[in-house]
Amino acid sequence: MIIIISKWIIILSGIWLVAVSILMLTRPGTAINILEKAASTNFINYMELGLRGIWGLSILFYADQSGHPVIFHSFGILICISTIILL
Repeated sequence: MIIIISKWIIILSGIWLVAVSILMLTRPGTAINILEKAASTNFINYMELGLRGIWGLSILFYADQSGHPVIFHSFGILICISTIILL
């Protein structure tokens, strides 16, 4: 069950990254306004770090099922460590 949830978190994260990229390409002013709010309050900062940590753990949990487990595992560890450091 955790593998399925992890897979969907990774898929939804990818869709979100594509959507943000399209926003940056089509409406750079709006994207800049949103990015300026990042880490502007403790709540936003911890929410961002929490989502990042969940994403990193999802990558770690799904690593063995992926086509490139070493890359997924390394990237998941990198994300989790950087999240801990930023906390």
